[in-house]
Amino acid sequence: LERDLYGLKRRLEREDSKYVEEHFTERFKDELFGEANVTCYVFKSRINGKSVKETRETIQREFFKNNMAVLFSVNGQVHGHYTSEFITRSLKLNLLKSHILIHVDCTEMDYNFRKELFMASRDRLKGGEESTSLRRFLARKLGNKRSRLSEIEKRRKASLSVDSGDTKQLLKDFTKSLPMNSELLKLLDQTFKLDKKKDKPKEDQKQKKEKKTEEKEPFKPERFPSFLKIRAKNDGEKEVAKIPLGGEKNILFDTDVENHYLHRIDEPGDLKVGLLDYRSNNTQGGDAPGPIDKIKDLLNVNESSPQDGTIKINFSPTKNAKVGDAIKMKVTLTGAGREFEEIFWVKVSEPKTNNTTTPKPKKVDEEDLGLPEFKLVYKDEKEGFLTWDKLSEASIDMDWQKVMYPMASGDTLQEIYINMDSNVLRNFKSKLKDQDQLNVADRKYIASVYFHTLFLYTITKNRRYEINRKDKDGQPEPVDVGTYLQDIFESYYSEFILNFGGMEELMASLEE
Repeated sequence: LERDLYGLKRRLEREDSKYVEEHFTERFKDELFGEANVTCYVFKSRINGKSVKETRETIQREFFKNNMAVLFSVNGQVHGHYTSEFITRSLKLNLLKSHILIHVDCTEMDYNFRKELFMASRDRLKGGEESTSLRRFLARKLGNKRSRLSEIEKRRKASLSVDSGDTKQLLKDFTKSLPMNSELLKLLDQTFKLDKKKDKPKEDQKQKKEKKTEEKEPFKPERFPSFLKIRAKNDGEKEVAKIPLGGEKNILFDTDVENHYLHRIDEPGDLKVGLLDYRSNNTQGGDAPGPIDKIKDLLNVNESSPQDGTIKINFSPTKNAKVGDAIKMKVTLTGAGREFEEIFWVKVSEPKTNNTTTPKPKKVDEEDLGLPEFKLVYKDEKEGFLTWDKLSEASIDMDWQKVMYPMASGDTLQEIYINMDSNVLRNFKSKLKDQDQLNVADRKYIASVYFHTLFLYTITKNRRYEINRKDKDGQPEPVDVGTYLQDIFESYYSEFILNFGGMEELMASLEE
């Protein structure tokens, strides 16, 4: 009996991995901590014909230890971690909370910063200023709307879009009878940011549909690059981009190399950013910084793995940079015995100003509150509705025992998926024979599950409760509100509210 054992990194980055859907690396060079490589591994929703639940359990068993979702290592040894709470609370990627593993390599960090980051026992992070600053930095870089992780979550959510006209009408019917006093509106507004949604003219909607998207040729990656080209007009004299002080700017480059070229195990390449010239706009004299001979003295640099022929480099000014400073730099991509380079200027510009005025308080329309929609889910295909299999493509587990799934982004509840083939509803309807009674049962089930989920979620968040449960070792483990409510509804709660008799007024409000 033999088995080859490999380290976690090698197992995750195997080309024939049946678990990993994609992975990429961000190399951060920042004045806060020096340099760090952050690699994100996104796992598949389903593998080898297994259900979403079975796949999730297999992935957790194979690659996650003690719910370590973010690993901090030095020279290959793990020194600290975050749990999946960081994925939901800081990155606001709730849909991917069980399908992301993030590795932060701290080996090249500044020594003084790194020694304040970990405990002397090297088993966990300190709770000091360095740890807090690094957490905020990672949340801002990995969780912003344009990040690759956010794009992956959007892609999975996009597969769940269905026509929700009927659900919107049902919500309007309900809110006509709901006693919307000021306190109740305030409670809902704190969680859902209620706004009146103005319907766009039909003509505008038609024009959007008529717009044809340009079909791109499929990207054909090469093992080694044959070119590097900046995606901007570059005459060598005028700056190609202006980087706002206190802000950041992305500069894109075209190439033909495969996505994992810079960080693959065999024959990796290298991307270098160097300073060639610097024209200071410092007119104060006397207090100027010392000699500037490296790009990191002026700009923080974030280099991303190539993505289908595009390399993105993010720049943000350091505290040494001043408005009007002109910086000439060279970006070099190494190839198989060759180097490809681009030379260009950038300029530090004025900070961006937010021309925002204090909005006037809006009157909430009781017929259009902007509440999270509900979407009905069935086991088998049914025109206009989602199925269990469709949800599994987005890493959502739905079966006979599940009653609902609350789709949230961070702390904001966006949609509620209601399982119309749950055992709870099937058992309840088994006692009924008349078709009208069956229709009423469906409506009662939808209303009960939706509004109980809505208000339980709202109250839990606004009262700032934090939920924990004991793991197998008896240690407290944080649980997000969505997971908690799912478990509550599976544990007889939904059966209770469905069979409870005091629902006449609620049902009357939903009568057509």
